Amino acid sequence: MNNIQPAVSVVIPIYNAASYFPTVLSRILEQTLANIEIIIVDDHSSDTTLDMIGEYAKYDSRIIILSNDNNNGAGESRNKGLQIATGEYIIFLDDDDLIAVNMLEKLYATASACNADIAVCRSQFIDWNTRKVTDTPWTIRDDLLPSKSVFSGGEIESDFFRAFVWWPWDKLYRRERIISSGIFFQEIRTSNDLFFTVTQMLMANRITIVSDILIEHVVNRACSLENTRNISWRCAIDALEKVRLFLEEYSLYPRRRKDFVNYALSFLKWNIDTLSGDAYKLFYDCSRETIAAYKIDKNELYEQELVIFLDDLLQLNYFEYLIKLRDFLSKKCGLFEGELNDVNDALKVSNENIERLHDNLNSINELLSSKENDIEILRLSLDTEKNKNHILLSSLSTEEKKNDILKLSLDSEIRKNTILHDQIEEYKVHIRDIMTSKTWRYTKVFRRK
Repeated sequence: MNNIQPAVSVVIPIYNAASYFPTVLSRILEQTLANIEIIIVDDHSSDTTLDMIGEYAKYDSRIIILSNDNNNGAGESRNKGLQIATGEYIIFLDDDDLIAVNMLEKLYATASACNADIAVCRSQFIDWNTRKVTDTPWTIRDDLLPSKSVFSGGEIESDFFRAFVWWPWDKLYRRERIISSGIFFQEIRTSNDLFFTVTQMLMANRITIVSDILIEHVVNRACSLENTRNISWRCAIDALEKVRLFLEEYSLYPRRRKDFVNYALSFLKWNIDTLSGDAYKLFYDCSRETIAAYKIDKNELYEQELVIFLDDLLQLNYFEYLIKLRDFLSKKCGLFEGELNDVNDALKVSNENIERLHDNLNSINELLSSKENDIEILRLSLDTEKNKNHILLSSLSTEEKKNDILKLSLDSEIRKNTILHDQIEEYKVHIRDIMTSKTWRYTKVFRRK
């Protein structure tokens, strides 16, 4: 039996995920950090999810399966996984998150080296339908964080609630610190991670950031719990109120009130603007009551957009706000259409320029081809002349060789003539000597006939 404590516990609530979870699970099983435990909590799936993860568990002892008797939601499922987890650190993933194969190793190595309570990594969105990946730099607001590698939640001086996004899947937590805090996920249908992530970050003494993008979070999946907010609309306000009560209980509200009311308005506005039907009407009225109770002063707000929203929420009913939102969106669409038309016009001009450039390019290519033919003809002609010159040079070389031979022969004859001339001169001298001698004179009578 292996008694070594896992470095990381991975807790994954799962529901009706048989069609896509194998891809997600394979990324986890292939992690470069092998010393992990994988706690999968099946939330009473009605498809073959439970059987599917059971097959994986047969071949990998790191997989632990829990099964809910009812469909209880992600909050309760995460708490259930947390209760049996034994890792030094823990991370809570969604069942459609795609993580880098070195995610856990990088987070754990950084957290261990810094003795961190929480390590946060960067992420991207991936659209379920189009598979388009979108950068999400706003999930970690560096401009709001202290300029050091390790900091506490208390050292985030302003706009705390927008320094991070309050989901759990990009954060590695020291497990024992969660247990000792006694603060767990809200067991509500949606927005169950807001209270947990906010409070853990507020209480953390040592937070560190891993700058690598280590996870792709899926958006626009039809069966995602995120797309059931029209049923569970009340959960957002319950989560917000739970955070406010925590701030008051731990005497943090006076310091964090401005941060909180700014976040509350942003959070409620996003929900109001994205809900529809009866859920929209109910949520609008409930949000109005909630914000009225906060007694927000406009001077507390960080952005003019929130000042306008506060006035609208307190002065307009849900129908009037909807009309104003429609007019605003129509105006925005008009602006976008104008920009799009400008872009299309520019594109049309650009296309015309491109077509003209193509014509010019074709003309240049034709001229270039013609010149290349001329060059080839000239090259062939030059080669012919070179051959002729080579023949002439060869002939000249032959004649030069003949001349050299003749020159050598002439030199030889000249030397011979010179020798003969010298001999003749010697003979002449000799004859002259003889003819002038006494003997020649005395014998003169004998030479007569």
